Amino acid sequence: MSIYLRLYKLLLKYPKGLFLAWLCVFGAAGFQLLSPQLIQWAIDNGITKAQSQRYLLIVAAAGIFAAAAGRSIAQYGRQYLGQVLGQKVAYDLRNSIYNRLQHLSFAYHDSHQTGQLMSRATQDVEAVQQFVQMGVLMAVYFAIFIIGALILMFISNWRLALITVPFLLIIAASSGFFSGKLRTTWYRVQNGLARLTTVLQENLSGARVVKSFGREDLENEKFNKEAEALFKDSYESTKLQSISVPFMTAIWMLGMAVTIWYGGHEIAAGTMAVGELAAFALYLTLLQQPLRMLGNVINVTARAYSAGQRVFEILDAESAVTEKPGAVELVGVTGHVIFENVSFGYNRLSPVLSGVNIDAKPGQVVALLGPTGSGKTTVVNLLPRFYDVSEGRITIDGQDIRNVTLASLRRCMTIVQQEVFLFTGTIRDNISYGIPDATQEQIERAAKAARIH
Repeated sequence: MSIYLRLYKLLLKYPKGLFLAWLCVFGAAGFQLLSPQLIQWAIDNGITKAQSQRYLLIVAAAGIFAAAAGRSIAQYGRQYLGQVLGQKVAYDLRNSIYNRLQHLSFAYHDSHQTGQLMSRATQDVEAVQQFVQMGVLMAVYFAIFIIGALILMFISNWRLALITVPFLLIIAASSGFFSGKLRTTWYRVQNGLARLTTVLQENLSGARVVKSFGREDLENEKFNKEAEALFKDSYESTKLQSISVPFMTAIWMLGMAVTIWYGGHEIAAGTMAVGELAAFALYLTLLQQPLRMLGNVINVTARAYSAGQRVFEILDAESAVTEKPGAVELVGVTGHVIFENVSFGYNRLSPVLSGVNIDAKPGQVVALLGPTGSGKTTVVNLLPRFYDVSEGRITIDGQDIRNVTLASLRRCMTIVQQEVFLFTGTIRDNISYGIPDATQEQIERAAKAARIH
């Protein structure tokens, strides 16, 4: 499914807001298309006619003011609702990404850098939010206005319109060309931001290690390398934008010059009224904004495509550890743990465990001894199904742990990790993290057992 289609489906969760936003989009475009028609009517009926009726100018002025007011209200609604919808989509995406990351297995986090994941949940989601405002609502508004203006221009004078259309086609072709270039460049920019965030996150997390070994210069070199790559890609995207917008503006100005020249001849020949040329020129003038903004819309749309790819890669990721349909609750546990001919490898080429058999009875203490890398931690990680065994099985009280729910499995055991990690908050919060409703007595007992009371 197209990335753009998937992004639009996110908006369908808010049908009321989306309907009102589309109503404002069509209203703003309609009122803007109406203004040149009112000006044409005012010139042809209130000024140029031999027996013109001056009061018609007042009527036209009132109509133009009403159209401007209506357009302003509709534009406000479009921008406001676009902002609201964009924020809601960003809110949903951030929550979905966070929830997905919480439920993916250790294997996924082992193969993905933290900085990359943080970048997707921040910069990439922000790019999608901008797409809702600029790439969807603004782009449709521009499309409605451009199509409507062309229809009215052909109705007014099809010969003059035929002369103008080639200039618009050149701009459209240029937009498509620059869009493809920008899409590729922005994908590299997004990946560059993620790599830079990764280097920064690793350096800050491992600051003590860096200083202990005196490797500050190496880390600076790594950061500068990624920063330079990001600068080059960002410079390339800026260069493309700097070329695209002036080029399209120049084409528009050339089209305006040709319009005035040919329209003047048509008026002199009596085949076109002054008001028609004024309306025609005003439509071209109003088309200037969509043409000037087209570069920004292309930029936002191209960036959203690459950002959406990276976001959906997380949302579509499958966990290596999943619950079977109909998994049962593990209750009344006595603690009889058996490893039956268990084998495991983090990948197919590098087995870590092979044919492990352990029979740990309730109340029995089992110690695993061995050198670093022999698989002691891996054995512990297999028990709560942080990873799944490659061969064999693990049972608790005779039940294969793959047949029970993950929540009930992990609820029946306590794990003391090798690496100490404290969440932001109080010491009490960290001690009671596994049991939020723990009593003060239980928390103090745990603190004394850990020698931190």
